[in-house]
Amino acid sequence: MLFRCFIGAGFEGGGVRNLALRAWAACQVGLLPGAITRLQRAATIDTMDIPRQDLSWLAKFTRISWQLYALKPSKVKNDVHAEFSKQDDILNVNQTRFKTRMRDGGNQKLHVEFNLQNGATVTTQGRVNEVHGRSARISIHKPVAASATIKSIVTIGKDPPTYAESERDLIVLSVLQRTLPFFQQPIVHKIFDQSSPGRPREPNTSDYEIHLAGRRLNDSQAAAVDRIISDDPDDQICLVLGRQARVRRQ
Repeated sequence: MLFRCFIGAGFEGGGVRNLALRAWAACQVGLLPGAITRLQRAATIDTMDIPRQDLSWLAKFTRISWQLYALKPSKVKNDVHAEFSKQDDILNVNQTRFKTRMRDGGNQKLHVEFNLQNGATVTTQGRVNEVHGRSARISIHKPVAASATIKSIVTIGKDPPTYAESERDLIVLSVLQRTLPFFQQPIVHKIFDQSSPGRPREPNTSDYEIHLAGRRLNDSQAAAVDRIISDDPDDQICLVLGRQARVRRQ
């Protein structure tokens, strides 16, 4: 029961009781044998040593990530082929649409409905075991005849974080722990430093011809390619607008 306070709906539901249980568990973990040694090796977080502007950006990153997570649907109808193969209580199903694909590694549940040969339908719950491309292996709680066909599969629960979402959270944590000089990176400084706005710069003509897929690029396109592959720090960020390669230096 205590474990559920830290994951899924138990964590999202909040409430005073949930908060008290998590605080008590955190306190108990600190008293475990060897915990002090491990805690001493952990990177500390001291927001007093972090510039206020950096904290403001980190807060925006975190708030936006929460908003995006809130937009994730809690129920998705998965598009799959009606036919499936079966091994014990494990079904191999083929998905037909990337947008509604099943995901593994989360705490989601499946609501699976089958059509039987006699015209009846049967419903059971299940979970995703693994996903490889279009193929997914799911386990179900009720035995189903191999002659049945899938009527529908619905995923209950929000998708787990993507790799990019996990990396974003890790970057925020690393900046707070002062283990990653994120805002000191030149390209990051150019993006987030509002005190030095970029200025437009007229495109130059490329010194050589550039061919792509058997076609020679025109002068403005070649100039844009030059900026994109340039090693000049002023060309780290460029914006190409319309047919004319207008490049804005940041």
